[in-house]
Amino acid sequence: MPTKEAPSRRFYLTLSAYCLGQAVVWGGLTVIGVPSRVEQLVARDRLGIAVGAIAGLGALAAGLGLILIGALSDRWRGSSGRRRPFVLAGALLALPGFWGYATTTTFLGLLLSVTWLQIAVAVATGPYHALIPDLVPQDRLGEASAYQGVAQLLGSAAGPLLAGVLLASAAASQANRGPSTLAAILGGTLVVTAVVTYLGVRERPAQEWPPPKALLETMSFDFRKYPSFGWLIVSRFFITMGFVTALGFLLYYVQFTFANSHARALTLTTEMQVLATVAGLVGTFPAGREADRSSKKRVIYISAGLCLAAGLCFAVSPIFPLAFLSALVFGLGWGAFAAVDWSLACELVPEEETARYMGAWGFSLTLPGVLGPLLAGPLADLVNAAAPGWAGPGPGYRLVMLLSVLYFTAGVLAVRHIREARETAAAGTPPKS
Repeated sequence: MPTKEAPSRRFYLTLSAYCLGQAVVWGGLTVIGVPSRVEQLVARDRLGIAVGAIAGLGALAAGLGLILIGALSDRWRGSSGRRRPFVLAGALLALPGFWGYATTTTFLGLLLSVTWLQIAVAVATGPYHALIPDLVPQDRLGEASAYQGVAQLLGSAAGPLLAGVLLASAAASQANRGPSTLAAILGGTLVVTAVVTYLGVRERPAQEWPPPKALLETMSFDFRKYPSFGWLIVSRFFITMGFVTALGFLLYYVQFTFANSHARALTLTTEMQVLATVAGLVGTFPAGREADRSSKKRVIYISAGLCLAAGLCFAVSPIFPLAFLSALVFGLGWGAFAAVDWSLACELVPEEETARYMGAWGFSLTLPGVLGPLLAGPLADLVNAAAPGWAGPGPGYRLVMLLSVLYFTAGVLAVRHIREARETAAAGTPPKS
């Protein structure tokens, strides 16, 4: 394997640029952009299932693409590297999806446009995930993950803020240019950040890497050989289920549970996202440094516990200000989790097959985007129709928040089966299954 040099701050910043761009896109679309467009095209009693269908189909296609493209990049021997060409290509392929999101007048058009966006971004994401384990020494993984976490948090705040301001302004003025402006800015951001990462990161020459394996072999995964990585995937799956379930219906939770107008809900949801991000930034770098010094699992337990507490408050809060403040607790926990999440995956991934196994890890991040909304959306619609007025005008969205708490709990329980590198070294034995 190539020797890994100590990264510079410039390396971290250019590597994290694409993470920032991707987070801006999905923050803007998932929290505000897609639910707002769905509300324009679908009757209110079908909102949950409509959002679930869009998120589900797109995430399923993206998840399969992560594994396929990740395996392909492990075999790629282009002169510009194994990973970077896919990052740039995926960003460019996404542009027609942004155009479709902004211009479509039908729900089917919106469904197909967002699905195309998911597939295109997946072309970049699988190979991009492999750049950290390819290039960063193991004792710097926590630091690298912290930079990724900050980029993710900043993008996750900037995207909803941008979408909320543009769409709320368009709704107040009864103009139709809000989605078009949003799509243009998001598409430009994705391409620019992909170019920064492409030009700023230098990969090792292809001849320094082991020869590629047969395609059929690249599509198989031996989790008996790497049991801790398998348990990491299980844990990340359930924790992401909790995250996407809560985030995907946050706008409707704010709007219908607390009887806000659509324009007011856009503003409040944006403010909650910003508050959560500011809180997350406070804990990201300290959590990353602590993960390098001691136990990544310990940081995950604490951070997920904070998210659990916030989720419970969302589910039962009788007044909106209490739910609003819970966003601060959730952000603090999610920021710490984001700092450790990448580093633990990079520590456990097999070094010679990074993109393939990181593609499987990435699939555990996208599959919840299929199952979470598909389960929560119809459930919310059913409860809202069966018990209108119970626990407020939108009781189904309270139940969605409670469901996210159950997912977080399952994810935390799976963490106990993971053995970090320091635990394996101390025991002098391979990780247990």
